[in-house]
Amino acid sequence: MTHKKIYITRHSRFYLLILLFMLPLAPSAQESYRDITQTDILNTIRLYADYACNTLIDEEGKSRCDYNIITGKWSSYETPWHTGQLINALLDVYELTKDTKYLKKAIECGKWWTSLEIKDRPPLKGMIKGIHGNHIDNNLIVFATISDGTPGLYHLSQVTQNPEYARIATNAARWMLNNMYDAKSGLCYDNVDFRTGQVIKSATDFNKKLYYLSRPNTEGYLFKDAFLFSKDTLFRTAFLTLCDSLISFQTPEGLWMNFKPNDISKGVFHPRYNLWNAESLLEAYDMTGDLRYLNSAMKTARFYSKYQQPDGAMFYYAKLNGYIDKSTICSSESAFAGLIWIRLINYGMTEFTTNVDSSLSWLMNACFSQSHPDPNLKGAVIETSIQVKHGVTTIINRDLGTIFALRFLVKYYNSKFV
Repeated sequence: MTHKKIYITRHSRFYLLILLFMLPLAPSAQESYRDITQTDILNTIRLYADYACNTLIDEEGKSRCDYNIITGKWSSYETPWHTGQLINALLDVYELTKDTKYLKKAIECGKWWTSLEIKDRPPLKGMIKGIHGNHIDNNLIVFATISDGTPGLYHLSQVTQNPEYARIATNAARWMLNNMYDAKSGLCYDNVDFRTGQVIKSATDFNKKLYYLSRPNTEGYLFKDAFLFSKDTLFRTAFLTLCDSLISFQTPEGLWMNFKPNDISKGVFHPRYNLWNAESLLEAYDMTGDLRYLNSAMKTARFYSKYQQPDGAMFYYAKLNGYIDKSTICSSESAFAGLIWIRLINYGMTEFTTNVDSSLSWLMNACFSQSHPDPNLKGAVIETSIQVKHGVTTIINRDLGTIFALRFLVKYYNSKFV
């Protein structure tokens, strides 16, 4: 794949200047990965993990999600999956450092997550109240809002030897298997109306406000984890059916452009969605040894390896034709792609070594300085979302940069030094 010339619009340059003047970065922004030591990585892991514990997690034990730099206010966005990913990251840090403060915070978040179990609505009993939030209807439960958060719950059960977290996640998986999974199409419906328990199967069912109706929906490989926990082979069969569907629906560049949140009409691809699919395919490969899954994931990894910038940066808004809006910094993409690349390197695919080193350099340096005047940003990894609507400018820093950076840095540390 060859990208065309990268264009940066006057609009995006203007907001980049805003960021540069308003948001001082850590002083070592040009540091090469060659200058980064084992101690540097460990110290940065602690810095980001402490920020996560002290700032990202609210008094209820859930992620605060999106921080509006202009108004100084936080807003929720698919809180169950953000919180589940935060649990996963903190557990990685705990297992590396053995510092129990990270485990305690992960347990606190796990208690909040499991409190979402639906017990008093018979049509939804056992399901999780995985409300999307933000601009989506507050009565909409979204499949991926739940499934993207469940790896942290299964991880928490493993670390604490408490099966309750995994049990609740598996109960939700069973509800979704029974009500949202369509074996014939190899897809799962995306949405459930919380008020009625009805699975949404057409746009008219929910006032035509839906972005999508069904996808392979194997982000977070929930059915695989549910199988390993419950030993119910129905979960295994469904998981592999969805992964087979990923192979059949993969478009030539290695993505899944026919499914939202990719936008095939504009040629815009989502920064993480395709990586989640690739991660699930690698889980299927580990389970079966079937090279079809590995080869499909490799296509995705190679696409992202060519799209990554030399300094390791990656961006929310990018097109297949090479256009990139560089005001939309997506550190979580650099980290998540890095996790996939490290995994493939461990399989012997050394072609991704330079990409991993670039991700390391970026994620060690793309953070707000510890002397930053705003305590909500001090020590956070940069993850920007900039919008102008009705003359009002919104600049958001998202929690996902810090969360995925933690996962990547721990994985990198373990691959190099443990």
